[in-house]
Amino acid sequence: MKILVINAGSSSLKYQLIDMETEHVLAKGLCERIGLDGHLKHTPLVGGKPVFDEDLPMPTHSEAIAAVIDKLTSAEYGVVASMKEIDAVGHRVVHGGEKFACSVKIDDAVMAALEECTPFAPLHNPANITGINACRAVMGDDVPMVAVFDTAFHQTMPGKAYMYAIPYEYYQNDGIRRYGFAYVPLDEALSRVVIDLSGRPGLVFEAPFTAPMIGELDTQLIREFFQGFVNHAQVTLHVDNLRGINAHHQAETIFKAFGRALRMALEPDPLMSGVIPSTKGTL
Repeated sequence: MKILVINAGSSSLKYQLIDMETEHVLAKGLCERIGLDGHLKHTPLVGGKPVFDEDLPMPTHSEAIAAVIDKLTSAEYGVVASMKEIDAVGHRVVHGGEKFACSVKIDDAVMAALEECTPFAPLHNPANITGINACRAVMGDDVPMVAVFDTAFHQTMPGKAYMYAIPYEYYQNDGIRRYGFAYVPLDEALSRVVIDLSGRPGLVFEAPFTAPMIGELDTQLIREFFQGFVNHAQVTLHVDNLRGINAHHQAETIFKAFGRALRMALEPDPLMSGVIPSTKGTL
C-alpha cells in the first residue's frame, strides 16, 4: 500500500509518498512561494532518480498539486507509473473546530465542516481545502482520503481544561473558550503561538533571532513585551519561532501568530449560536 501525505500551508505544500509495507519514503518534496513565482524541490528516494529543484509557476495550490503529481509519475523523476498506484491520501488540516476529535475519512459532509471552520484558520484551512479538492479531482472518489487535525488534541480535553473561568452561559451561548493557537508563515520563517487564559502568568519564549537589531528595534525587547503582557493579563503563553533566516520575518510571524491565537481564545465560536459583539467590560 502506498500513501501520499500532503501538508498544504498558506504559501507552501509539503508531501511524502510512503510505502506502508516497508515504511520507506519513496519520494518527498516541497512547493514554495505559491502565489508568487513558485518553486518545487522534488526528491525521489528510490530508483536512483535525479532531484528536481527548479522554479515553476504556481499561482494557486491547484497548480502546486498538479506539479507534484506530474513529478511523482514522470519517467525522469517519478517513483510510480501512475496515480493508480497510490492507495490513499492523508491531508494535514489545521482546524477542525469542535466537530472532529480524531482523523476522519473525507466526504462532502466533512468538506462542508472544514469550510465552516475556516474563520479559525483563515491562512491555512483554505489551502488545506484546495489541496484536498485538487487531489479528489485528479484521483476521483475511489481513492480514500483522510483528514488529520492539529486541533484534535484539544477536543480530548475535559471541559474544565478548555473552558475559561467565566459564566458557563458565555461558552454555551457564545462559544468563548480559554485556549487559542496559531501557526503563521512568512517566506522562510514559521512561528507558533499557543495561549491559555489560565489566570496563571507564565511565558515560554523560544526565538533564536538571527540578528540583534531589526532596524532600530533591539530583538531582546520582543521577549520583554510578551513578559509584560503575560504578567498583567495573567495568561500562560508559549511563543516558538520554529524556523527563520530573516530576523524581520521571525518577528513578524511571531506577532501575527500571537494576534491570531489571542483572537481565537476570545472570539465567539461561529459554530455556536449567539454573538457577543464585544467582550469589553465582560471578561
